[in-house]
Amino acid sequence: MREFIHYLFYRNIRLLKSYQKPKRMDTNLSLFNQINSLSYWLLIESNFKSSIVLDAEKDTYYVNITKGNQPLYAYCINHFSKKNKNFLKFELIGIVNSLLHIKQTITEKKRYSA
Repeated sequence: MREFIHYLFYRNIRLLKSYQKPKRMDTNLSLFNQINSLSYWLLIESNFKSSIVLDAEKDTYYVNITKGNQPLYAYCINHFSKKNKNFLKFELIGIVNSLLHIKQTITEKKRYSA
């Protein structure tokens, strides 16, 4: 299972690197890495499931976090390749902040339950 998760994680990084224009990747690559890292952390350290989909045909970037069958967080960036660089950065920062909040909530619950 972990090998499959590692495969998906690194596949998403490769897709992002090949999909974006080099100039945009320089400014936003760290945000994509944070999103992937936080999603990976949620998969390993909690009972949450996360998925990140970069669909080149629909030109969308989609992040989804669920616990069981209950959706906790979902965000979709439409017209991904045509977004203004600064607006895309703003949306990615919002995703990172939301995932960090979920992570912080999980770690606090673990700390108080121990």
